Amino acid sequence: MSDYELIPNKELLRLRKEIDRLKSGKEGSDITETVESLTKSIETLNELFFAATQEMKAEEKSEHTILRKIEPLFDKLDEISEQNTKIARAIIALTDMIKEHRPSAPMPRPAPRPLFRQTPASPAPSFSPPPRFTPPGPPSAPRKKGLFK
Repeated sequence: MSDYELIPNKELLRLRKEIDRLKSGKEGSDITETVESLTKSIETLNELFFAATQEMKAEEKSEHTILRKIEPLFDKLDEISEQNTKIARAIIALTDMIKEHRPSAPMPRPAPRPLFRQTPASPAPSFSPPPRFTPPGPPSAPRKKGLFK
């Protein structure tokens, strides 16, 4: 057997062209550019994740400070809720006690009030017209009736 194998001429030419193209670097440069673009994208993504991590840490710190400030309010609300429960139970107990001590017969209704007073009212004031005003003048001059006569 021989170390060589017969290859058709077309195949040999195709392989030579592919080798020349690879040597020229056209296809290699495309791959290189793609890899560089991918590297830049990954770096940008890493920066974005780093910034998000920093913001989350800052938010967590501010959240803890807010919780520390609000926690006493929650405690006071719990205390008020417990007091309201005690008050409600006491009111229920009082109403039960009142129901137990109330007589079973219904209480009489009060008599209805009269709509009008039956006692005589004070006498109405009487008004009399004031005396007519007569201007001082000579007593001998007769007065004319009317304003413009």
